[in-house]
Amino acid sequence: MKGDKVIRDSVHGEIRLSEAFVKNIIDTPSFQRLRRIEQTSIRAVFPCARHDRFTHSLGVFHIGTKIVKQLMPQLKGLNVVSEHEIGTIVQSYLIACLLHDIAHAPFSHTFEPYYGDREVLYGRLCDVLRKDLQLDIKKINNIKEHEYASAILSVEKFGEAITSHPLNGDVELVSRMIIGAEYKDKDKFHQLCDCFTNLLHGEVDADRLDYACRDIWASGYKRISVDVNRIIRAMYIKEHKRVLQLCFDYHAVGDIRNIMELKWFQVTHIFNHHTIVYDQALLIHAAEQMAQSIFQEPDLDPAVALSRIISIDAVSKSIILPDDHRIQFLCDDDLFSLMKRSNNTYFNEWYSRQYTHFALWKTPEEFFHLFPNISKSIIVSHPDFKEQISAALDGVLDISKIITHKVEYTSKKSLEDLSVVINEELKAYKDICHEIFKDNVKKKSFKFIYLYLPKPADMNDMEELREQILERITPVIENMFLPLAEGQEEQQEEN
Repeated sequence: MKGDKVIRDSVHGEIRLSEAFVKNIIDTPSFQRLRRIEQTSIRAVFPCARHDRFTHSLGVFHIGTKIVKQLMPQLKGLNVVSEHEIGTIVQSYLIACLLHDIAHAPFSHTFEPYYGDREVLYGRLCDVLRKDLQLDIKKINNIKEHEYASAILSVEKFGEAITSHPLNGDVELVSRMIIGAEYKDKDKFHQLCDCFTNLLHGEVDADRLDYACRDIWASGYKRISVDVNRIIRAMYIKEHKRVLQLCFDYHAVGDIRNIMELKWFQVTHIFNHHTIVYDQALLIHAAEQMAQSIFQEPDLDPAVALSRIISIDAVSKSIILPDDHRIQFLCDDDLFSLMKRSNNTYFNEWYSRQYTHFALWKTPEEFFHLFPNISKSIIVSHPDFKEQISAALDGVLDISKIITHKVEYTSKKSLEDLSVVINEELKAYKDICHEIFKDNVKKKSFKFIYLYLPKPADMNDMEELREQILERITPVIENMFLPLAEGQEEQQEEN
């Protein structure tokens, strides 16, 4: 259309944006800030993965536009909500696609926890909306910090533009879509709202479809093919037992499975790669040490100090540091500049990549190989892990330099809950698929811990040092994890 802006994207080709979205959202300081927020934290292993949240957000909007185009004829044919209500939902969805990462923390997900407690963030979101979203405590704690921050910023910075012409969206609905909060009231309008919430915050959504393609393109790993257009063409919204549901043509099940496989591959082999984990641990230590040096309060916890810098206020407005340094629209550049000024040892190691430590085990598989007596179904994490390991290695190496870092693995997503259309009938995939395609593993997360130790002065001594360390820590490790009696593994997971 006349007045539209066309952006050439390396992943999707042409992305077309109306003047309303450009003027009211994209060409604003808050959105342009995303040019300087890295999309992933994997460049320690995949150096070409230099893509950002700005292009990702445009990509999500582009895919969202395609989804709307696919579903619009169906929505009008359902004849269960008015055209005005459809327009409100569609506009809110496209706005949410653009704004879903608007307050993302610097350096991808590395510093996200510093935004603060999730229950506090939920309370702040309800305050700015002037409405209690009535989410239960489990849901509140399952929503990520950057999602709360993005919803809050969307209301505070873009609330008036969202509700005004020509955007004509609904602020509460945009916020719900960003954090993935469905309505409790299940009238037809809210059922349709929930369908679109799942198209931004579900298993197969615009967000995942973009980062799947974009991460593959930027990183260079070509393990799995993702056919975005085929998946979009397979989308339906149908009424089943008086409830509107998002569903997919059964022919696209293989493509959807590829999306699930890709996410699992990323978690197991990329995001939790021992080098990437160590690189991020260094970055966190460097940033915390920098923050502590800025505030210079003897009893101030480093994490608390950093949370004064990495805050929603620093993203949405500005903050003034004790040295009168002003930070506005906080991004990767700000943290990088502050760490360069502090010139701490963690930053120097992270910046130069002259790593001083080695991982005693590089994968969960190697851990269970080193300690074969430990059950392979337990969580490899313990509150006193570092203290007990340090005590065992005192006198062997400098225990003040021991670094541990926790990670979390999730099992493959199941397709059993997927609704599919076959011969024009809506069916649960689990009711029509063969047993071989069902998920037989209980859906759960697996917490794991990496142990990084100082490298010896002479690398020729590495094997001897490893043997000495393993001899010292094996009884300690087994004492922490081996005594779990039958039934305690489930209790450990709950804790």
